[in-house]
Amino acid sequence: MIMVIARYPFFLLIILSVMMLSACGNTVVHKGAPIDHYPKTTDGIIDPVEIATVFDLRQTTNIESLIPSLRDNRVVYIGETHDNYSHHNAQFEIIAALRAQGADLAIGMEMFQRPFQKYLDDYIAGTITEAEMLRKTEWYDRWVYDYRYYRPILNFAQEYGIPVIALNTPREITSQVSKQGIESLTDQQRSQIPADIDYSDAAYSERLRAIFRQHDEKAERNFERFKQVQLLWDEGMALRAADYLKEHPGKQLVVLAGSGHLMHGSGIPNRVKRRLPVAS
Repeated sequence: MIMVIARYPFFLLIILSVMMLSACGNTVVHKGAPIDHYPKTTDGIIDPVEIATVFDLRQTTNIESLIPSLRDNRVVYIGETHDNYSHHNAQFEIIAALRAQGADLAIGMEMFQRPFQKYLDDYIAGTITEAEMLRKTEWYDRWVYDYRYYRPILNFAQEYGIPVIALNTPREITSQVSKQGIESLTDQQRSQIPADIDYSDAAYSERLRAIFRQHDEKAERNFERFKQVQLLWDEGMALRAADYLKEHPGKQLVVLAGSGHLMHGSGIPNRVKRRLPVAS
């Protein structure tokens, strides 16, 4: 079972997606009052991977009470609004509580791009300073959001030797695709993106089109490039997460990403699931 945790302005949503990493069923533990959050698709049918239970944390006394429900999942997705401080506090509390329960953790972060993994490793190992890590990963050019939102998580990871995994696609690639399309990429650039991008999810495309129309009503080719960029983000982060889980079968991976990459399961979560072996 993959668990998704997503933050919204008024409450933290706990989403238990009905997606199994093995043939064995799991019991979903309900805490608080579930909310029917997801709309049906245009044909009136909810895809099974979109069925989710949503929990309002205002009805949960503390985050630690959720940890038993999270502990046995290979992947825990924690969504965020990037500039909401309380979201990052909740992320930290969940990570700290999982570690206190004995989880062998790694933290995957949308905020870092994959070519800079070495500098995250060096920071966790203590061979470079925090300031050097930020400079070498080009944090202030590539992510922009205030580092103080994430500092407690990264400091905690360094203190306890928790690997931090750079999930995101290099900006140079997504920027080029947004202007010229994925077909413009060189062979060297293509080697940095997944070879097996899945374009087939109609509901995913429909949601992206609704977002796109709010900002740009120009030619259809603009939407196709917009969709390609979204897929490069979601597929790229999913591939990196899945590869890490395969290479480290004893690890539990906590993925920190914007809620838009997690909701409905069709961003990162389903694309991780597609790549993992049936037996986990």
